[in-house]
Formats: sequence, structure tokens, C-alpha cells
Amino acid sequence: MSISFALIIPGRQLPIFSRAGQYSLYVYLVHVFFVVAWKAFILAGFMPTSWMQLLVLFGVAFVMVLVIISPLIFRLLRPLVEIDVKRVQNTKGVKG
Repeated sequence: MSISFALIIPGRQLPIFSRAGQYSLYVYLVHVFFVVAWKAFILAGFMPTSWMQLLVLFGVAFVMVLVIISPLIFRLLRPLVEIDVKRVQNTKGVKG
């Protein structure tokens, strides 16, 4: 089983997939907001019943991942996802 998994992994880096894998925590944490917006603004009747709707759904998911792993969004979300614990602890000790 482990040999078959190792054969799936490419020997070179694929730019989009490597970046998506590197920032998978961001995708995991932020995709919820996109899903909530999708449910709020897209008609409830849009369910993947046909192949075309399913392809649209996969396309939207792919674009969503591309948006989340873009450098601008990454820089904006970094302070929220990767909290600097030392800085938070230092500000607690300072009386204002």
C-alpha cells in the first residue's frame, strides 16, 4: 500500500498543487466562509443533479482554492491563522 502511494507522488513539483498542499491549513480553515456565502447567495435549487452542474461545482471549488492560496489572501490571513503566541503573552504582561 505504501509503495503504491509513493508511486502517485510526482518526482517534480507541480506549482499549483505544491502551493495548495503547502497552504492546505489555510484552505481548510477559510473554505467554510466560501461555503456559507455559496449557501446564502446561490439558489437552493442548485444541486449537482446533472454532470454539467457537478462540473460547475468542481470548477468553483478549484477557483476557491486558487483564491485562498493566492499571495495576497495568504498575507491577509497569516496573522489570523498563524498566531504569534509570544507576542500575545508579552502584551498580557504589559499594563495599559
